[in-house]
Amino acid sequence: MSGFSREWLELRAPYDARARSAALVRHFADALPPRARILDLAAGAGANRDWLAPRLPSSTSWILVDNDSVLIDGVPDARLVDLSTGLETLDAIDGATCSAFLDLVSKTWLERFVKWLAGRPLLAALSVDGRVRFTPGDAEDGAVLAAFAADQRRDKGFGPALGPAAPKYLENLLREAGYRLATAQCDWVLDGRDKPMLAAMIESFAAAAPCGQGWKERRCRQADTGRLRLVVGHVDIVAWRD
Repeated sequence: MSGFSREWLELRAPYDARARSAALVRHFADALPPRARILDLAAGAGANRDWLAPRLPSSTSWILVDNDSVLIDGVPDARLVDLSTGLETLDAIDGATCSAFLDLVSKTWLERFVKWLAGRPLLAALSVDGRVRFTPGDAEDGAVLAAFAADQRRDKGFGPALGPAAPKYLENLLREAGYRLATAQCDWVLDGRDKPMLAAMIESFAAAAPCGQGWKERRCRQADTGRLRLVVGHVDIVAWRD
């Protein structure tokens, strides 16, 4: 599906945890029945469940699904499922969660997903929303970020990906389906204390841009000397029906 490695998931996990909205988790918990069964979509190595479980009732049970057998190997309660085709086979759950996933999918898949939810509550964390800001600025930022945004819209196995348009598209679908929503900006904010993460992000941006090599070298020097700051916008969404 995504080609993400365990190393990348481990690197990003503390930044995800630092950014997430605890208030939206309380909305989600309030919408669940007692002894809820939660499905975690595209669970990877289980970081989303690990963060949520202490914040939900101890009686909550989990099913984790992903299509990457390497990532879920040894993860408790994990199943290998191709979510591009197997979504409708997943049932007997009371709510759904995901993290850093919905910007990878297409409009068609999101429409299927909201139909499949059938009124059950959803907590979708850390979808990118297109806000990226480097400080200081660079003359090539516009070209690099435009190339990266185009790369985000590649087909990731679910049809042409929505990328940063996913949060708003999902919100509209959920409202049309009768859901109530709450959202929160949950941004990564990286600076001189975050050199490994900055280096990984610089590499990702530069790899998507034909003009990126010189830009990459300048940004890496700034990161190494502690002069670079990067904000990457993310959105958390919780949805429920009364």
